[in-house]
Order: sequence, then C-alpha cells, then structure tokens
Amino acid sequence: MKSSVLKPASLNKHHHPEHGDHLVHFFEKTDSLIQVLCNYVIPGINRGEGIIVVATKAHQKALTEGLSHRSVDVNRVISRGQLVILDVHDVLSLFMHKDRPDKNKLHALVNQLLMSMKQKYSSIRTYGEMVNVLSLEGNHAGALEVEKFWHEFIENEPISLFCGYSSNVLYETDLSFHEVCSCHSHVVVSDGIFKVR
Repeated sequence: MKSSVLKPASLNKHHHPEHGDHLVHFFEKTDSLIQVLCNYVIPGINRGEGIIVVATKAHQKALTEGLSHRSVDVNRVISRGQLVILDVHDVLSLFMHKDRPDKNKLHALVNQLLMSMKQKYSSIRTYGEMVNVLSLEGNHAGALEVEKFWHEFIENEPISLFCGYSSNVLYETDLSFHEVCSCHSHVVVSDGIFKVR
C-alpha cells in the first residue's frame, strides 16, 4: 500500500464536512476523543443533519455527557430520530463472519440504517469505531476491508464518515499509520486537520 502524504486543510472541514468526506482521528484518552467528536456532531445537529454514532458503551456515555455539558438536549434529538447511537459490538455481530465482513450483509445493514434517516434528513454525519475494535482484536485484514467498504460506499451517498482510532492500534498492532490514513480523506488532530493525498 502506498504511503500517504498529509497536507494542511481548513478547520472548517471538521465542523462542516462535505458529502463523501472520510475523516479519521487518533486518540490516546477518551476526553480528547469526545472533544473532537462533539465538534463534529454539534454543528451537524445545529444544521439539521442526521447523526449516526456506532461506539463502545464507554464512549456512548462519554459522548452523551459531553453533548449535555455543551447544552445539547440529548433526549430530544434522540427522540426525534436526529441522533441514533448504536453499540459497536452489536453492529459488528450483524455482518462479521469468521473474522471477515460479509459484504452483502454489511451493505444491507448500512442501507437499512440510512433509509429511515434519509427520509427526514438530506445530509447525514456518521461516526464509527468498528474498524478500531477489529484492529485492537488483531483482525487487521477484516478491519481494512470494512474501512475500504465505507470509503467506497460514502462516495455516492449524502453522508460523511468520521472514524475514531485508539493510538494503541498503532503502538500495539501491525496496522501502520499510512495504511489507516490511505483509507481516509482527512486526518483530524487536536489542533488541525490534514488532507490525505
């Protein structure tokens, strides 16, 4: 896989991504992840966009608390269907088969998730930790397959995708920084955004 070149991009890209944007953030602590994630989710809520979050239970709790602390009425946006929060392990169980993604099941699942939301919202922001979980379990091949599926899928859909990766993926597994970046359009760090070329 070829190396990725990172070039500075506008911070506005993180707050107001375009359809087809595929962002990634590497985090060491939950607090830093939630700060960056809130900066992605809240502008979408304010602009009347749909939000889908697929995360661990710990990050679900931290996100809802972070949104509440930033004056978001979480129960309200969930009840009206603008914010959908799903457990990452539950979602993975629906399409993974013997450590590899069943692409037909994955495609059907994603279409099902988006179908009802697209009826209400013309633009959708998604956040996912599926590939992070697979990588930390040592399933690098399956992780990259899922990542590539999403990268191709969102090119023709009114959505953006933001992926969260624990920095342990780089420290403790064989998955390289360039492998991950090459599957994304932008890398989000605490003080900037870089476009992948």
